[in-house]
Amino acid sequence: MSDTLVVGFDGTDGARAALDEALALAKDLGGQIHLVFAFEAPRLGGELRDLDEAIAERAREVLEQGTHHAAAAGAQVTTEHRKSDPAEALIATAGERDARYIVVGSYGERPLKSALVGSTPTPLLHLSSARCSSCARPNRLVDMRAVVLTKHGDYSVLQVQDRPSPPMKPGHVRIKVHAAV
Repeated sequence: MSDTLVVGFDGTDGARAALDEALALAKDLGGQIHLVFAFEAPRLGGELRDLDEAIAERAREVLEQGTHHAAAAGAQVTTEHRKSDPAEALIATAGERDARYIVVGSYGERPLKSALVGSTPTPLLHLSSARCSSCARPNRLVDMRAVVLTKHGDYSVLQVQDRPSPPMKPGHVRIKVHAAV
């Protein structure tokens, strides 16, 4: 088994957390890092060539960002773009490179949600023979937009304001609205 760490890297906060974890592991183990961007484009009609080219361009950008981030930490990495399901691509890459670890980011989905909408860490844990590490994205206070009622009246008195996200407390519920009509 080599000291290679295969890192799923798509440029998200979770992927950056995974790369940071892999950099720390590589330093401790004296290992090498191999970044993999994997995406399986849907094959349902349309301009597939344009989509493939756009994904390839995005992969180049994201892998370059990861390479620069690793270089700033004093590490050198190799990179790869695969056109396949991310979990399958990471497992295959780990097998080809006889990797010691696969490191990926996670959004901390609950098991049911990850099964319904898809999640890379879940199949990795079940199918990979390499050790797997799933890193949660850093908890950052993200600004939110709030609809604020400043005085009594009809809908015209409502104002949309940017606010810092309040800390979660027991019994609180946070609802994320993507769009409303």
